Amino acid sequence: MLKMRRARGSDCKLLFEWANDAEVRQGAFQSEPIPWSEHCAWFAMKMNSSDAAIYIAEDDKGNAVGQVRFDIKPDGSAETDISVAAFYRGRGLGSDMLRAAITEFVKMYRVREIVAQVKEDNEASQRVFVKAGFVSARREPVKGRQVVRFVYLSSDNGIN
Repeated sequence: MLKMRRARGSDCKLLFEWANDAEVRQGAFQSEPIPWSEHCAWFAMKMNSSDAAIYIAEDDKGNAVGQVRFDIKPDGSAETDISVAAFYRGRGLGSDMLRAAITEFVKMYRVREIVAQVKEDNEASQRVFVKAGFVSARREPVKGRQVVRFVYLSSDNGIN
């Protein structure tokens, strides 16, 4: 059973560590490690933005197991991003985290759709999004990489 909570200021270091995990960097569009100062500036911007929401997933013992982030775009869509802490990978938590975060997110925000962009060779992440209820919409180039664009359009969660 996962519990979702909004990120707080004290999560900055945790998110920095997760973001710089080797597997996370491999799945990211920018594979180089993120400098601490750059991360702190990014984190402060996201925490102060009305167009961004970061959720931390915790297990039944209160251990942080991963994060799901939403960025609301000018077109009324929200782009999502997810990462699971290394210790918890391979347990099928990613899709549960996504569904739980979407449920919390749509209580606070009205968006027309939620999208995700996953590198074409990142099959594990693609499976997570499909299992969470996303559909593959198209393949497209993004930042010099071929990606699969996934869309979540469930009216059950207040989208549309």
